[in-house]
Amino acid sequence: MEGTEQEALLAEAAALEASVGQAPADAADWPGLGAWTLRRLVGHAMGAVTGQGLAPARADGPLERAEIDRVGFYRRRLALLAQGEDDEPADPDPGPASDWAGALAAARAEAERALAAADPDALVATRHGAMAQREQVAVRVLEVTIHHLDVRAALALGPEATPSAGRLAQDLLERLLEGPRPRNLGRTRFLRAATGRVGFRDPRFPVLT
Repeated sequence: MEGTEQEALLAEAAALEASVGQAPADAADWPGLGAWTLRRLVGHAMGAVTGQGLAPARADGPLERAEIDRVGFYRRRLALLAQGEDDEPADPDPGPASDWAGALAAARAEAERALAAADPDALVATRHGAMAQREQVAVRVLEVTIHHLDVRAALALGPEATPSAGRLAQDLLERLLEGPRPRNLGRTRFLRAATGRVGFRDPRFPVLT
C-alpha cells in the first residue's frame, strides 16, 4: 500500500517512538490523559499504530461494501458517545517505561509490513462498520497524532506533530468541523483545541474528545 495515509502513519509512529524513548523509568504511573496513566495512554497509541484499537470484537461475515469513510467513523463514534455508550476497546500493554520505545518500534514494523501488502481500496472491518483500508489508516493517523501530542504533554515535552500526519489530522478535523480552522489557530494548537485538550472560544469546539 502506498500513499499519503501510510506515509503519515509511519512517520508519526516513528516520532511517537522517539518521544516515549525520553520517558523516565518511573513514568508508567504518571498522569496520562484524564483518568488514564501514561502507560495506558502509550498502549492506546500503540493500538492505533497497528489498527488493533479500531477492530471489532468479531466480524459478521464477508464485507460487501463500504459503510463509512474516515469522517463517518467519527460521526458514528460521536453518536454512540451521545447515547452514553463507551466504545473504547481494550488497549495493548506496552510494558514498563523502559520497554516503550521497543514496543512502539515493533508495532510500527508490524504496521509497515501489513500496509505494504494491503490494497488501499480493500474493505476492512472496524467497530463502526466496513471501510476502505486507506480510510481506516487515516483514522489511525488522527488517533496516533493526537495521542502523541498527549504523550508529549505528559512528559513535559513541547507539542509537536510530523508535517504529513499533522496535515492529514487537520483535514479530518476540519471535515468534522465542516469548515476551516480559525485563522488565529496554528495547526498544532488547532489539533489540541479541536479535541478538547486546550480551551478555545469557539462554540463548535471540541469536535472530538
